Amino acid sequence: MSYILRLLNKQKRFVVALTLLLFGFSNFALAQNNSVLEAQQFLIQNGYSLGTADGIMGRRTRSALIKFQRDRGILESGKLDEATQ
Repeated sequence: MSYILRLLNKQKRFVVALTLLLFGFSNFALAQNNSVLEAQQFLIQNGYSLGTADGIMGRRTRSALIKFQRDRGILESGKLDEATQ
């Protein structure tokens, strides 16, 4: 779990820690999957091919997200960051 916290930027650490304390790790992971699933559904509906929406940020989802960011003039991070959402 500490590995995950190190990967997150400093601004999100507090929110993540609070979420883990209040709801537990399984609910945090579920919330992350729901965000990815919603993004996948949006990308598919808007013509970005990524296969099946499964809630997993895999290679095809990341590629579709980068193409979406490029098309919108957003920094191509391949992440569901604030600029993308």
